[in-house]
Amino acid sequence: VPVAVTTEGSSPTTPEDILSSLVNIMATKSAMLGGKATAAELNATTSPLYTGMQSFLNNHGDSDPTGTSPRAFLNWILFDEQFNYVPAGSGFLQVKYYNDRRLQSLAQLDIPAMKSGYFFVFLTNETKDKYTFFDNLVVQHYSGPLVEENAYYPFGLKMAGISSNAAGRLENKKKYNGYEENKTFDLNWYETFYRTHDPQLGRFWQIDPKPTDFESPYAAMGNNPISRMDILGDSAGPKIAPIFIPQELMPNVYQNHLNYIKKHPNEAMPIGGLIFLLFDYEPDENKQNENRKANEKANRIGNTDATKQEDEVAPACTKQGGARGVRMAVPKRENAAHGGQLGAAIRHLKMKDGDKFLVMLIPQKAQPTTTPQTVPEAKESFAGAKKAAQQQAEKNRPGTIMRGLNWAGAALQAAFNVIFAESTRFSERPDEDRYN
Repeated sequence: VPVAVTTEGSSPTTPEDILSSLVNIMATKSAMLGGKATAAELNATTSPLYTGMQSFLNNHGDSDPTGTSPRAFLNWILFDEQFNYVPAGSGFLQVKYYNDRRLQSLAQLDIPAMKSGYFFVFLTNETKDKYTFFDNLVVQHYSGPLVEENAYYPFGLKMAGISSNAAGRLENKKKYNGYEENKTFDLNWYETFYRTHDPQLGRFWQIDPKPTDFESPYAAMGNNPISRMDILGDSAGPKIAPIFIPQELMPNVYQNHLNYIKKHPNEAMPIGGLIFLLFDYEPDENKQNENRKANEKANRIGNTDATKQEDEVAPACTKQGGARGVRMAVPKRENAAHGGQLGAAIRHLKMKDGDKFLVMLIPQKAQPTTTPQTVPEAKESFAGAKKAAQQQAEKNRPGTIMRGLNWAGAALQAAFNVIFAESTRFSERPDEDRYN
């Protein structure tokens, strides 16, 4: 948002001077506020926008030790989506004094956007009775691959305060559970193939085309949107139990899953930096025992380390288990966490034949590079990454299951610590029903 201010020096800039311009611009484009706040709330002296601007201006030091340069600045300030000041993405350049009044170029390249939010660029001159002329203010924006991020309440009502859209991009109409959002007359309903879903009520507006005797014909997702989904609006579909395998906390179990993927590469679904595997639950205990014995016979590893246990992928409790799987000796705690999640999901979701395990492999975060990229290098890297992503997308065209992952992403990642800790406790103390 480029804003030009008077170039004749005046008193030091105050938050009120800049804030009014910023809020007026944002208020004229309601989409920029995204329902997170009103213009009156942002103009208040208690708003994070005001306190952030005040903190930024307090650091407006004079970079000229001689004191001869005007206090005229090119400023940029970054606020996150909750309008909190982000110092690492903010800064300023001061105009220098020259006797011959030469033309100067104020340029700052490669300003990283640490967070999604609002980037404000403005010019100030605080030197009394000294003119500074600014011209050709240009802001070049190199956007990243993230177009939209949505967070939902269980039945699909959007959490506007923590959702975001990239500026200048087409809006994705496919939202919660892959439903198409209908904003006509501000109804904000979801359209499925058979029915209309109201996320505020958590119900469909039409009766179920495949009704049952044990639930309301208007019920959505069997009244269990956390573990079930209804893509077409005609049935709740199978339960899907999330199983988290973070490389940082379960490196050996993580590696065992990679070994399985090497053996069955077509079963892996890489999405958004994670790798997903989908296993079908096997409810028959006799077949589970057969799978376990077949896996042991096909993958004899002869573990003699008392501190380790043998972990199998795919698990014996899945239809993919058995001789086609892999086996590896892993620390007892890792094996308990893996088995605990499986056992807890089976018990507390009351899984039946046709239900599934959604295994999410979460790689350890890479260490950031110490050498920043130049703008051309960054654009080249992004172009390469975008091409690779498009090629991968062609290999993995979204089907019913892939669309079903729409509801899983952020909510399941955020829940990881609770699930991991509780499943470990559950597996270590099977006599207690502690899984939450």
